[in-house]
Amino acid sequence: MMKKLFFVLLCLILTVSCVRQSPKPGSEEMLRNQSSIFGTSNVKTVRVTVDNCEVRSGTGLEFDVIQTVSNGSLLNVVGKSDNWYVVRLNGNKVGAVVENDVEPVVDDFKDTQIQGVVRLTDDEQQMVNLVNQERSKANLKPLTVDMDVARVARLKAKDMVDNNYFSHSSPTYGSPFEMLKDHGIKYLHAGENLAGNPSIKEAHQALMNSEGHRKNILNPDFTHIGIGAQNSNKYGNVIVELFISKPR
Repeated sequence: MMKKLFFVLLCLILTVSCVRQSPKPGSEEMLRNQSSIFGTSNVKTVRVTVDNCEVRSGTGLEFDVIQTVSNGSLLNVVGKSDNWYVVRLNGNKVGAVVENDVEPVVDDFKDTQIQGVVRLTDDEQQMVNLVNQERSKANLKPLTVDMDVARVARLKAKDMVDNNYFSHSSPTYGSPFEMLKDHGIKYLHAGENLAGNPSIKEAHQALMNSEGHRKNILNPDFTHIGIGAQNSNKYGNVIVELFISKPR
């Protein structure tokens, strides 16, 4: 019997989680506010990065090679299964390439410039340092500050204070995914942590005591970070941690 080609269509999901002011680790309040979902965004095309890339008839090395593609060629993606991209070839044929032989080409987003952030505040830099200290303990690469991402995080923090809400969905900007897209930031994966706390250090500890938020902080797929911190009468500080992984 011929082996069938199975693939899973790409999910357009954003990693999100939030923490309110000073809940105790393991408390009912913290448990209600945890969420962590991971996904890949906007990969409709891949570019071949090796010479003589083999396109196989199924998602595995045991399948026959049906075509060889040259370095630099673009392939249309119709799905993904484990570490294989399912691609459409000329003549409407479908095959599979291993992800190590290609790189995603992320769709172009709107080119909207955000003004007003040239460096992080002391509070924002402290949060970056705390995040990277945790990653160092876990033998993970530190996250690089991306000022465009920081601008978006600061816009979100200010919007939360100005409009008196605590949510991943902004009445002004929509979801974090929409904010990144609307401000021209390309990424493969994205995540957001929210915290409300008068102390930056205590806010970080609350996030680390929550499984969902800790996963975002220690996610090996993320490469860049932006922090937005805004003074708040209600919480002391509203902190937005925005994580992305950039396409190669």
